[in-house]
Amino acid sequence: MCACGRSDTGAPQATTAPATSAGIEWFEGGVSEAFALAKERDQPLFLYWGAVWCPPCNQLRSTVFRDPAFVEMTRAFVAVYLDGDSEGAQRWGEHFGAAGYPTLIVFGPQGEERTRLTSGMALERYPQALQAALEQNESIAAVLARGLEEPQSLTDDHWQLLARTAWDADDGRLLGQEDRANTLSTLAQHCPATSQPHCRRLKLLSSIASLDQESPPTTIENLQQILADPQLTHDNLSELQYHAVELSRSAPADVRAILYARLQTLAERSFADTRLPLKARMLGTRLHMDLRRDENGQLPQDDADLQALVRARAAWADEAATTPAERQSLIYNAAWYLHEVGLSDAAVELLQAELGNAVAPYYYMSYLASIEKARNNATRALGWSARAWQLATGPATRTQWGTQHVLNLIELAPDQIDTIETVANQLLDGVAQSQDGYYQRTRTRMQRLHDTLAQWSQDKPKREAAASRLRQRIAALCAQSATDCSALTGAQ
Repeated sequence: MCACGRSDTGAPQATTAPATSAGIEWFEGGVSEAFALAKERDQPLFLYWGAVWCPPCNQLRSTVFRDPAFVEMTRAFVAVYLDGDSEGAQRWGEHFGAAGYPTLIVFGPQGEERTRLTSGMALERYPQALQAALEQNESIAAVLARGLEEPQSLTDDHWQLLARTAWDADDGRLLGQEDRANTLSTLAQHCPATSQPHCRRLKLLSSIASLDQESPPTTIENLQQILADPQLTHDNLSELQYHAVELSRSAPADVRAILYARLQTLAERSFADTRLPLKARMLGTRLHMDLRRDENGQLPQDDADLQALVRARAAWADEAATTPAERQSLIYNAAWYLHEVGLSDAAVELLQAELGNAVAPYYYMSYLASIEKARNNATRALGWSARAWQLATGPATRTQWGTQHVLNLIELAPDQIDTIETVANQLLDGVAQSQDGYYQRTRTRMQRLHDTLAQWSQDKPKREAAASRLRQRIAALCAQSATDCSALTGAQ
């Protein structure tokens, strides 16, 4: 994708600002200015799109952005930090196809996209990825096309680039949401034996993208090969921690038992490995939980051994995470794991203790609301939900938290029609006043609210008038922006 390929005439300038004091020299100015400077200097551009509250963003800030090798590598780029709440940021996000936080994109001097970096790579892979993007002069779209049509023309560096690109982070622009698994599978088949580590990763990514389909035997064989190789395991640790248990389910019982034993060992070793970032170590706990969930069909709520493990890991996280960024990236994991194994009181205690010093306390309040909702305590859930919205700062963030509060009201207090309409109108007032308008993350949340209002009022005459007024207002907000409103044509 070329960053300058779509007209951005009239697009507001997003103010960039330092994300960390660790040494990256972030460009101070607008995004358009940054691209102009990159072109003038014949320099590539590194764009980081994130948010203050986002845990993976804080993970990057506390690890990758403080890594001397990565910081030094960014000196060769025009480095741009685009905060999702800065003026014009959501419009730029839509322009770049950057939906989720964080998104890391490398552009060439002419604005062509060279790669997107996943936020789950091993720490040492980030400067290597920047180096690879620096040395190649093709867009990622061109490399992809050659990988599919002329694979013999690619070097090992090209295959590394294809294997390390975050294909799920561009709103489906290059591969399409439905074709991603097939395209990655084709790349894995075309990948030469001389680039085996990259071939293994492409196959793994293809398997993850097709988890909703029946896994072929090659999925299990590839998983076995990765788990048998310490370097491959290290390089794909995040994907294994999140998806390996689910990928293993299609294996024959005897093979699955072997895989689960290896994953159990991986869970223990990853937590014990002090060379890993805190988040990667904590995710070993998730592996333990996923294995127990798979063994029982659901996660047991009274497993004393599992509860003791999770309680100990939560206490470790609370002690080990010392900086605000580390805590924002880790404490929510610890609290949610406690809740998931039946230790909700401990989870609430941990979250409440964090509120006074948190980077973004409203993020933890959302978790408190979710826990109270799970406990069937609607009043407390709505109380935390309302407080979270009240404290949220920044236009996109306020829209996200406000939308969630309205959705919570619809779910937990569906007959409070006047309250729902009043609160929803307050939310829409904020969207109307935002300089960012109806773009990207704001657009997706308004679409969800629009659809939920339709479901809420279906066959409920007393709710129809309020729902209709709100849906019409959402459609009007959309119509004021240069975006596709076809999904809202059903507004009444």
